[in-house]
Amino acid sequence: MEQNSLVFQDKHKEYTNALGYCLSTLNEVNDVIRVHQFTNIEEEIYFFKYTKTVLEAKIIYFQKLHLLESNKIIGSSEFLDALNQEIKVFQRENKELCLYHKLDKSHYDGNYFVRYQLDHSILISEINLVRDTRTDSFKGHLFAKIIAFEMLDIEINQKHSENLALPKLTWTSKKVHLIELIYALQSTKSINDGNATLSQLKSAFMILFDLDKLDMYNGYQDIKGRDQYDVFSEMLSNSINKRVDDDYGLK
Repeated sequence: MEQNSLVFQDKHKEYTNALGYCLSTLNEVNDVIRVHQFTNIEEEIYFFKYTKTVLEAKIIYFQKLHLLESNKIIGSSEFLDALNQEIKVFQRENKELCLYHKLDKSHYDGNYFVRYQLDHSILISEINLVRDTRTDSFKGHLFAKIIAFEMLDIEINQKHSENLALPKLTWTSKKVHLIELIYALQSTKSINDGNATLSQLKSAFMILFDLDKLDMYNGYQDIKGRDQYDVFSEMLSNSINKRVDDDYGLK
């Protein structure tokens, strides 16, 4: 119990400090851009899409982690479930924007990431981050939530894994074999009736095998460049067939 308390204090302090730093930085950034004139629309879009939006995403992320850690110390898993539900609802209600972000599209950037077109529908629920039309873009804060919820989704999966007390497992085959397996499982709709995305499967396997990196894109390109696509799948098939044959004493 004492060790758990020390871990909580360290995490709580880490999230508090990170949140304070991000909020302080946001205040400084807002003070500058209230009077700043961008040289062109491209510069303004880049700033709101890749700089301020990411900063706001970190604020949302650390706010939620701070609350998550505070709820964990009193032994409640309700907040974790509520956060997970909040993320799913938001992603469902903003499906098109989530896809726009995921595919790194840009054709509506001139509408989403410029000032003086503030979306007043977000003023009530997110008043702490939305200040005025000089510092906020039309859809910037929604994209900040998309980015923050992506990061939190991984955090929630990790927390669930911890709660399940999974044994420590290490993927000792080639990473391209794991990528082949993930693509095969997704293609055969074997998980969640085919509703599990490649990104979700990747996150799940990274957590299961404690992987820091899994390059799905380049791995898939390697698979497509082979003479035989299903190298690992064939290995699995041969291995299970041999095991069953050996059990029955067959050759």
